[in-house]
Amino acid sequence: MSHDHSPVLEPSSLAQLVPLVRDRLKLDSTFPDEAVLASLQAIAAAASPHERWGAAFHTSLGHWLGLKAADLNAALTLLLGLLAEPTSKLPAIPD
Repeated sequence: MSHDHSPVLEPSSLAQLVPLVRDRLKLDSTFPDEAVLASLQAIAAAASPHERWGAAFHTSLGHWLGLKAADLNAALTLLLGLLAEPTSKLPAIPD
């Protein structure tokens, strides 16, 4: 049985996610790309899924989604799904 784990994203990869996040979450142009990237960086820095959820909720993007999204839970779930697994969830690589 194989496990498909996404690699941890580097900052340049996070920047590449900005247009995808903007499209998937239907963000309008009043929410700047820089704020999307800063939110992604804060979320990606969290070590566990629980910490990522909290980070997502407390970012400027999370606050924006709280005001604009019809379903904040679904929006945050989608956002977290676009990011790679935290390193603490990745299996150790055998020598």
